[in-house]
Amino acid sequence: MHSSRRRFIRNTLFVSGVVLIPMQACRRIFKITDPPEYFLFNTSDRKLLEAVFSHLFPDDGNGPGLDQIRPVDYLEWVLNDPKLERRSSELLKKGTGWLRQVAKDKYNAEFIRLGTEAREEVLRELEAQKKGKRWLSKLMTYLMEALLGSPAYAINCNQAGWKWLNHSAGYPQASLTVKYGTYGYGL
Repeated sequence: MHSSRRRFIRNTLFVSGVVLIPMQACRRIFKITDPPEYFLFNTSDRKLLEAVFSHLFPDDGNGPGLDQIRPVDYLEWVLNDPKLERRSSELLKKGTGWLRQVAKDKYNAEFIRLGTEAREEVLRELEAQKKGKRWLSKLMTYLMEALLGSPAYAINCNQAGWKWLNHSAGYPQASLTVKYGTYGYGL
């Protein structure tokens, strides 16, 4: 009886190691930290959103950059939340299409290829539409959450946003094991 139990435990550990070690190695090689369960935005949409966030919060050397804030990753994490209202989720996903259409109509070009002034004009035109204004408002909200949120969510890396604003975070802090969306949190 003890022999079969030991064999089972040994085999389980071996299989777990065979599966988990390559996954961890890939995470290190590609520098993946706490990725969303699945990616909702394709590469083109991610680049577009990065361009929008970069325009809304330019890296002018006077604060953290988008590589520290990670708003696109945060946005995908939010969209992966099953508790998010469907209407909000649809709005966030459709916004990239609306932005592309305005850039095409106004400049016959992709938003990411436009200069700063043209991007501003396209965003202002999109903002003039009710749906565009709601989309941009949501993006600003999530950008601020990524800037000021807990680094446990793979945002605000190294507390860059907090340091920039000279903010002292409250306690208790979220951690990798105790944060929103983890089993048993808040019970």
